[in-house]
Amino acid sequence: MDFKIRYADRRQKQEELIKDSLFTCLEKEQNYDFEESYTELEDNDEFNTIKLKKDIQALSKELKRYRISFRKLLSYSPKNEGSMFACIKTAKGIVEDEWLLEKIEKKKTLPIQEVLEVVNIYRGTLEKNRRFIIALCLFIKSDLKCLKAYIDNTYAKTDQNHNIGTIVELAQDGAIVMTSDCSFVLVKKKKGMILGQQISFAVWEKKENHQYIMRKVVAFTSIIIFGIILLRSLLYFMEMPPVDKSYAVVVIDINPSLELFVNRNNIVVGINTLNRDADILLMDNDLREMPIDEAIEEVFGFAHDRGFVYEDKENLVLVSLALNPYVDKKGDEEEKFGELLNHIKLRVTGDEVIIPVVISVPEDTVKSASMNNLSIGRQYIFEKSKQESIVLNIGEVRKSSIHDLICEARLVEVEEWICEGEI
Repeated sequence: MDFKIRYADRRQKQEELIKDSLFTCLEKEQNYDFEESYTELEDNDEFNTIKLKKDIQALSKELKRYRISFRKLLSYSPKNEGSMFACIKTAKGIVEDEWLLEKIEKKKTLPIQEVLEVVNIYRGTLEKNRRFIIALCLFIKSDLKCLKAYIDNTYAKTDQNHNIGTIVELAQDGAIVMTSDCSFVLVKKKKGMILGQQISFAVWEKKENHQYIMRKVVAFTSIIIFGIILLRSLLYFMEMPPVDKSYAVVVIDINPSLELFVNRNNIVVGINTLNRDADILLMDNDLREMPIDEAIEEVFGFAHDRGFVYEDKENLVLVSLALNPYVDKKGDEEEKFGELLNHIKLRVTGDEVIIPVVISVPEDTVKSASMNNLSIGRQYIFEKSKQESIVLNIGEVRKSSIHDLICEARLVEVEEWICEGEI
């Protein structure tokens, strides 16, 4: 049967992506089945192929020093463009800082606080993707021009063909490919594939990472078995309401509103979403067992990811703290609460978009908030507005954005330009 053969890399931008490759993927126009067409290798090309293979093997060996592998990058790589861009921006900033690179090389981990001082990135995104960022740093430092081109083009936000990539590992269950948008996928292995080969693949050629899934299944099964063994001894504790285990409550108002119950070690032991937006904000994420300051920063990260803050201007967010009025006191709660308040003010700093306003709220306000079906932060604003003779009814307090309420109630001293047009 006569097929008309044409290059799959039709557009100039795709040609730039694969210009250094020794292999070009061709496409049969009639049925769009992909097949690899290998060019004849001259002596110089054969030398480059051997060097490319050695460079990838060296990179794989370097990744293992950080307990990272190409296989693990299948699950580590971010799934949305915003997080990917933030990771690349961070990696580029780290590579330009020799002191940071030396520290990462020595500790084999990402120094979160030090990176935050150099790169403007949200803490939650940094912590969630720390292994992927280290991998990107190693890619940038390597001699692999093709992988670095993927990183540069993704950072520049040029149009990408997501079905083009470079083979970085040949495994028994398929070929692991770094794609042109810096993601990692497992594709069907074909005869003649070699390390460093740039290929084009169809969507149906992608495969599930069964090793990763099996590890998850085994881990999940182990957790279930462990839970069954401990169920009886933990039953009473598990049935105890979170409010009974906490001495303080921290409420975050973004426009999603949620309560975090905190124990005497400042660890989150319970969560209560106060509106539908808060359910969407958290989705399946569980903040329990996290230090309260890290949990708050994680919520800020979710707000970015879910589109609950304006990315082109500053957003005032209210963080309200109160002692839990429904539990027995031991006598040192006031002192511990003061330490918690200072700790959150020091550690929860937000970013260039989210500006946290941290306040303490009386216990009586907590009870009034419950009666009025308000968050304790909104209840505090309602009470303060009456004291300051500011006309705000409870309906306005319930429905208005928290940014507008903070500005209108003059809750704290903020820069005039932040509330411009609000007061």
